[in-house]
Amino acid sequence: MKPCQYFTFTSFVSATIAVNIEFPGFTHFANWDGGHDMLSNMPQDFQFSRGSSMIPSMQKDLCAYEPGCDMFTEWKKGEYRSLRYNSTYDIYLGSDVTKFSSSVCSNETGGLYIPSQQYLKCSHDFGHIKDGQILNHFQLPPSLIHSSCLQDSRCVGFRIKNDQSGGDTIGLVSWDSMGYFKIPRASRASEKARIARTM
Repeated sequence: MKPCQYFTFTSFVSATIAVNIEFPGFTHFANWDGGHDMLSNMPQDFQFSRGSSMIPSMQKDLCAYEPGCDMFTEWKKGEYRSLRYNSTYDIYLGSDVTKFSSSVCSNETGGLYIPSQQYLKCSHDFGHIKDGQILNHFQLPPSLIHSSCLQDSRCVGFRIKNDQSGGDTIGLVSWDSMGYFKIPRASRASEKARIARTM
């Protein structure tokens, strides 16, 4: 299949196994099952003294500057998150409407001061993949899970078990806000450093 965006990472001790398959129209997040953590060292729910919040361009630069930041949302006045690494699933989010008509994400450039850091802008922040956004479970190979997503108008992405024994299709929930995913995600070394700072 045609190569697409693909981001893979290693675990603390040894390399985690990611799915080495790409699907046109989807951005591939390796070793992510949908979980996330809030970044305590970032300005969550920030508001200026006059009552306004940061614009996305400013938030992009903040997230780009912080090595442990994987994404931010427009929820409330802004949340900054790291995507929780695991060795069980890979996630694919529709990111090209010309190849997958149900895509809710698209590529964007970075902020004013760090324009080289690219982002995947999504109309939903996918903060509830593990508790509300799963449409269907399958014990099928990756290609058939992909096909199932293409045939379901509610589907905007899917996740595949790293052993390729099954997976799930992903839909939307009404309470999600706009989300911006750093591509590629923060390096595993940066994640280790972030966790060390909080201990």
